[in-house]
Amino acid sequence: MMKSKSLKPLILAGIAVTSSACSEREAESPHPNIVFILADDLGGRQAVRKGDWKLVHMNIRGDDDWYELYNLREDPGETSDLIGSRPEKFEELKAIMKEAHVPNPDFPILREEFR
Repeated sequence: MMKSKSLKPLILAGIAVTSSACSEREAESPHPNIVFILADDLGGRQAVRKGDWKLVHMNIRGDDDWYELYNLREDPGETSDLIGSRPEKFEELKAIMKEAHVPNPDFPILREEFR
């Protein structure tokens, strides 16, 4: 059970919480970008969030990987993929994702790290 009343430590640690779980003030982060990786049954996912924007790299361990881009302010449910209409935002967030990734031979994440 969490003893703290604020969810800010969880947000700063990269743990996702819904906007209804905390105030907007608590959700503000001193970090300009949040990057995370999930090694799951869906082939693994890598994501970056910058401001209102979120880029998700899906199936990162598979042969048929893809990206999805969302404006979370306008589409908090992530129902409208904007990858085709915002190529500049896609490239910006993809560069952040690439720069943040540090390969680890003991814990390969991306498909090319397994080869």
